[in-house]
Amino acid sequence: MAKISNTSAYPIISSLNSKDYVILTDASNSLLTKSCTISQLKDFIDSGSFSLTTNGSSGASTLINGVLNIPVYTSGVAAGVGSLNSLTGAVNIASGPGLSVTLLGNGITIGLSTLPVTSLTTNGTSGASTLASQALNIPEYQGAITLVTSGSGAATLVGDTLTIPNTPLTLTTNGTAGAATLVGTTLNIPLYEEGLTVSTGLTSGPATLVGGTLSIPNYGSNAGSPLIAVFNLSVTAGVLTGSAFVNNFGGTWTFSKNGTGDYGAVNSSASLVAGYVMCIVDNPNVTAAPSGAGSGSYPESTVAERKSTTEIRIQNFDLSGTGVGVAKDFAGSTVWVEVRSYPI
Repeated sequence: MAKISNTSAYPIISSLNSKDYVILTDASNSLLTKSCTISQLKDFIDSGSFSLTTNGSSGASTLINGVLNIPVYTSGVAAGVGSLNSLTGAVNIASGPGLSVTLLGNGITIGLSTLPVTSLTTNGTSGASTLASQALNIPEYQGAITLVTSGSGAATLVGDTLTIPNTPLTLTTNGTAGAATLVGTTLNIPLYEEGLTVSTGLTSGPATLVGGTLSIPNYGSNAGSPLIAVFNLSVTAGVLTGSAFVNNFGGTWTFSKNGTGDYGAVNSSASLVAGYVMCIVDNPNVTAAPSGAGSGSYPESTVAERKSTTEIRIQNFDLSGTGVGVAKDFAGSTVWVEVRSYPI
């Protein structure tokens, strides 16, 4: 068998095809001489699972335990490569993906141009990307932001400076109703409230809220002592007149004549609680003695009592002659009535 370098026996192929064959020694099968296609050889080289050597200057290329050896053929250099399989003439060798082809003199070096990447990391925020031990690191490139809180208007981002306006606000509390407003830099929040009238005229009972009037009894000011009202009454020509001389109840007193010897005193806000009201009457008017009682004079009989939570009833009776117990108007002198309401 002629040497591979014998271009007369093996003319140089003019143009390679992926289906062309090359001669190899099968290391896994008793070193038998076999062939494979250019395409098979390329796929094997692309897999990156072998190393390349160029030992020797003649003989067939070998692949033993992942080591591809292509001898540096030196014989017949002057004539060049006569043929490669069925290729003749000049042979063009070009690098494919992941391969590099180096021509130095009469030598051809085929190697891996890059190592396959097996992992990707994103460590760091600056600097160049790196490929070390098949690990590709691409930093997470980001700009450092400087925050500024000043000025007015809209927020802005210029370069790496973020400006958020911090305009001071003026707070007002005008009005008592309506929505809060922000006009310019003035924030107005109304004083939401209902206008109330507070009354403390009573001294007992629960507090009440009727309409816009809040009534809170004056519990503390009357502790241990009663409310007192003192008023005077007189009847002239059948007409009753009266006036309040002392009034700790609050409100106003009005007086009326309901009939002969029957009078009423009404307070507009008093709370006369049953069982806690006492009345004292001073009537200086006198009449003749009752029939059979002998000579002399007797005072008129006058009674004052609580009629309702706001009214005191005053009644006057005759004791003279045979008319004992008959209602009659006051004789002439002023009658004084004191009303006391004790705290509950």
